Amino acid sequence: MKRILLLAVVLGTFPATGATQEFALMGVGAQTCGQFANLYRRAPNAVETTYFSWAQGYMSGINMMRVGTDGASQNMASISVEAQQRMLREYCNERPLADFIEAVNHLYWKFSASRPTKKRAPPQSN
Repeated sequence: MKRILLLAVVLGTFPATGATQEFALMGVGAQTCGQFANLYRRAPNAVETTYFSWAQGYMSGINMMRVGTDGASQNMASISVEAQQRMLREYCNERPLADFIEAVNHLYWKFSASRPTKKRAPPQSN
């Protein structure tokens, strides 16, 4: 029940969209670091899973676009998942008015540069 309530809170923070509105960014990355921190204090596991999943998808998308254009990318395995999550929390704690996407962009450029031989990481076990 707590997870459902949290999901409702997260999803309820986005405006209703109409045909006349246009957005370049949607999802939890459009929220502020302060919003992330407030939700994290209430339900750390669920919030971190939601936000970090968005962050991984966003960073993977950047990487795939870069690989397709010039073959370069950032090695997302060069920093442990736990360290990545900690870095996002620290960035947001220090900058509550920043958008969460700014924290993710900051993290992205901390990875070492690479020219990947494999596009996909092995599946993670839960």
